[in-house]
This record gives sequence, C-alpha cells and structure tokens, in this order.
Amino acid sequence: MDLARGARERGWWEQYKGVFTGAYVGLEAEASSINTFEPLVIPGLLQTPAYTAELTRASLVRDPAEIDKHVEARMRRQEILRRPNPPRYWAVIDEAAPLRPVGDAEVMRGQLRKLIDTHPLEHVTIQVMPMSAGPHIGLWGQFVILGFPNPADRNVVYVETPTDGLYLEEPEHLERYTLMMQRLVADALGADASIAYLSKLIDRL
Repeated sequence: MDLARGARERGWWEQYKGVFTGAYVGLEAEASSINTFEPLVIPGLLQTPAYTAELTRASLVRDPAEIDKHVEARMRRQEILRRPNPPRYWAVIDEAAPLRPVGDAEVMRGQLRKLIDTHPLEHVTIQVMPMSAGPHIGLWGQFVILGFPNPADRNVVYVETPTDGLYLEEPEHLERYTLMMQRLVADALGADASIAYLSKLIDRL
C-alpha cells in the first residue's frame, strides 16, 4: 500500500482518472518484472493504438474524444517497456486472442506485427498457448504477477474485473499464481515457435 501511495503521488496517470481505476498503473510503473497470462485479448502493454480503439468501442465507449483518451493512456503505459532499465516482461497469450477478429484485417495485421517486433527485445518474451494444448490451468482467467526491485516489497497478483481489480498478496496466493505461470510457460509454444506461428497467421489474413 505504501508503494501504491508513493507511485500515485508522482504518477503521470493522474490526468487519466476517467480511464484508470485503482492503484494498478502505479504498481506497474514501479515493477521490475511483469508476468502475465491473457486468454481473450492481446495484453495492454502489447496493443497497437488501432487495436486498443476497437476494444474501447466494444466496451460501449462511444465518444470519439473518450476513445482517443483511452488509447493515449494505454500508449503511455507502454513506455515502461522502452525506458532505460525496463521491467522483465513475460506474456503467455492463449491462441484465442490472436485468432479473435478485433477490427478489420489491417488492424489485426498491425497488431500481430507489433507482437513479432518485440522478439528481438531481450526483456520481452511472448508465448502462445495453442488450442491443441486442450484444457490448461490458465482457463481460470487473466492475471498479472508484479515483482519489485526492493526485496522488502512483496510481489502482487492482479486480477482484472470490469470495475477495478483484485490485488492478492498473501503467500499462498502468490505461490499458487507463480506455479500457474510456470505451468503455462511450460505448456505454451516456445518463444521462437510462437513468433513463427504469429508470422504464419499474418499470411492467412
């Protein structure tokens, strides 16, 4: 809670109060590692502006200015992956996410290219969980595990909800979600195979 309060005091996200709720963006900005599983859509830190705009419209936001504000806020979030000493980012994405049409074919091609373009980055790893894996432990839903540079700061698991989110810090919760992430990483396609799959998917669009 002290970390969240400190982050809010100096956060750029204060100007996006109508977009962000809770302390998540502040915690994300302080994190040294971000491990996430996303079963339905491309994770926010990897989205293109066009993809984000389509998702925002799907959430029943109709005002063009409000849509632009959501897109701008998400792009600002992504700056943490381009800053000096960025967090170690590891995302496992269910195959349903890149297969789900969001916008037209050009929007999806742009989104898939952005995922592929992260491959040379040493601090970013993307894996795709194939449909052929069948039932897997990630079917419980989306989650993020945030780690922090200060050993005294306990990791936090964030589970998103339509209105805000859940923040889990108890040791048993952290252990459970850490084991889930490890299993997802083991069961998903490797990083190189995932990029090869995404490249083939672009050709099919």
